[in-house]
Amino acid sequence: MIVINRILADGFMMSLAFSAFVIGTLKWNYRIWIQDFPPDIRDLVPSKSKREKWLSGMLVIPFAAMLLAGLLVSLLLVEAHRGDELRFFHAWVHAYLVWEFVNLWDLVVLD
Repeated sequence: MIVINRILADGFMMSLAFSAFVIGTLKWNYRIWIQDFPPDIRDLVPSKSKREKWLSGMLVIPFAAMLLAGLLVSLLLVEAHRGDELRFFHAWVHAYLVWEFVNLWDLVVLD
């Protein structure tokens, strides 16, 4: 059974964490995200330095850890809410829908 309220709540919380991470790193060093800027803006700035490329690669670790931990906590909360063991299919659908909520947030709010 899919719990829509849990998907919306967890998706919103993960979206806020995602937004805080992205906006915080943009304020810290916007050049880390140059590859995600529109092509006309990328053409105006010089390419990344070695340090910026290294920072971009290193930021993947906390970023992925934050998102995976959020999905894991979300699945644990669903299992606690249901009161029984969560089946793989339901867990997969739940995690997918939470992740799609974050993707939609990124598309509509951040982009």
